[in-house]
Amino acid sequence: MVKWKFFRCSRLATAFISLVLCYLRGMKRILCFFVVSIVLQDVFSQSLDSLFVNAPSEVLPTLERGNRLNMLDFYASGMEAKVDGSLGGSFTLLSRNDSVLRMSCSDEYVIEMRWFSDRGRILLLKSVKLPEVQSFAELFDARWARQELAVPEYEIGDFLTVGAKEVQEDVRQRIVSALTPCHYGLSWDSARCMLRVQPSLERLAPEDRVAAEMCTDGLFLKIF
Repeated sequence: MVKWKFFRCSRLATAFISLVLCYLRGMKRILCFFVVSIVLQDVFSQSLDSLFVNAPSEVLPTLERGNRLNMLDFYASGMEAKVDGSLGGSFTLLSRNDSVLRMSCSDEYVIEMRWFSDRGRILLLKSVKLPEVQSFAELFDARWARQELAVPEYEIGDFLTVGAKEVQEDVRQRIVSALTPCHYGLSWDSARCMLRVQPSLERLAPEDRVAAEMCTDGLFLKIF
């Protein structure tokens, strides 16, 4: 009889412990889900303004945090949003909305910051014109950790279209020779949700530039 009672108590204890463990496992899942939800909400609810202001110095090395705040205040007040850089020169906020911010540093250097809130990604496009446009792209997450983004080393032949056959051979060869090595500008195509890569034609003489516009076209690069 004692043995039977002990056996029943052991079974009850085992069942009770099993229920407690199941409960704890369930709570752990709930807790993990809760933590992940908070993190995701924090990432995807950030504004472009806060991302811009809190960008690390490696991303915007000569534009101090206080001046970034001043730029936003000036722009919101309808004033010229121009501030000095820490190493000379000046920055001007050209345009800003919930997802895109554009500013210039002198007349030759433009920075475009795009915030993809649905993906938690920041695309930084830097374009310099010395004397032709050259662009560079960088991709970050919402905490400014660098993400992989590889832009191929394009050649001018990659941009030639069927229309190139209609251009005289000597003109086409002159265009190819002048545009080697090939420099290109980058812009965001919202309709395709892709990077548009366009060859820079500033090196060409005016008459050759017209011909180049007829026989070249931009390429598209998917980054997501």
